[in-house]
Amino acid sequence: MLKKDDVHPDVFTMAQHINEGLLLALDTLKKIEISEYFERMYVTIKLPIPSHSDRYTAEKI
Repeated sequence: MLKKDDVHPDVFTMAQHINEGLLLALDTLKKIEISEYFERMYVTIKLPIPSHSDRYTAEKI
């Protein structure tokens, strides 16, 4: 579960950026990369839109 933080205070903007990146990946057959580091409570999501790729605060549920 992604959570808001100081860098990403708006979950709706996070969702919009991730959805845009996923849709572009589907349309262009480009891959996405997700790496988890739950000990530090974050995931890194690399999308085909570089400005939408980032590290997000997350919690494993």
